[in-house]
Amino acid sequence: MNTYRFQNKNLEHMIKTKATYSFQDKTRFQNKILPYVFGCGMFYTKNNPKLELISKQDRYKTTFVLKTKNLTQLVCAATAMLRFSPDCKLERIRIIDCANINSKQLYAKKYLLGAILKPSLYYKESIKEIIDYAIKNKYDFIKDDDVSEYSKEESAQIKKIIKGPLYLQKINDLTNTQGDWLMVMPCVSGWQLLEQTSKQKITAAHCAGLSFQISWQPFIMFSRLAGAAMVIAPDKEFDQSFDLKEFIKEASMPIKGVPETRIILGGGLTPIRIKKVLKSVDKSYYKNLGFIMGSWILKQEYGNFHS
Repeated sequence: MNTYRFQNKNLEHMIKTKATYSFQDKTRFQNKILPYVFGCGMFYTKNNPKLELISKQDRYKTTFVLKTKNLTQLVCAATAMLRFSPDCKLERIRIIDCANINSKQLYAKKYLLGAILKPSLYYKESIKEIIDYAIKNKYDFIKDDDVSEYSKEESAQIKKIIKGPLYLQKINDLTNTQGDWLMVMPCVSGWQLLEQTSKQKITAAHCAGLSFQISWQPFIMFSRLAGAAMVIAPDKEFDQSFDLKEFIKEASMPIKGVPETRIILGGGLTPIRIKKVLKSVDKSYYKNLGFIMGSWILKQEYGNFHS
């Protein structure tokens, strides 16, 4: 008779976290979410985690430990069944233990400034003015805001035009990675791709595709576990649920073996708004902060950021 055992080497990369959920419908949460979280029912028992009533509207909270072999398994276990409990939200992920994460990281102590391109909309006609503005004003990077499904030749041409600022290229696979830095939408293209890319080049995790049932804090922690040097997120003026002061602390919180990340704000930013944000944040956090502006930076009424 054959006997199958888990080998110790499989446990070397185990990620141990503490997950916190809030919800209203206890039956749905206990019957839909918990069995899947604990191995599709294999390791699920009737000893449910303790539920805590947290509001007069009968909303509950619960916290329990999750152990998975890798990040993809963790994200899948924690989020895959949320749709079957529509009032449930993954509120927090706390990292208890994991293997050391080796990835390319940023060490600049200043905040970063970037501009956004939309090459697929108006390729040569629209990008030169933005690039010239970014070069003239000594921006740190230019974000190519299109998934790189155009040819390698087109990507190479964009990179050639960007002289000075770094080229932050959005990708959806590893076949066209010509950017100085890369950007992945993990909720669309996969967390494994983000992990792979982060080992090759400085990489940003873009928040596109993030479910409203997943809070910003878990997304930041998942991104740190993937080794992302940056997290592209919205300004509070664009999304009221994004608390920069809280989440920049989550991005920089010391966690053994897990690198810090940097919050890069987008979503309708102007030079005037950036100056306001900078005044609201302690300068010690500038190393974990950055901004991206779209084509409206060219509008005269917004002025020059450095003026």
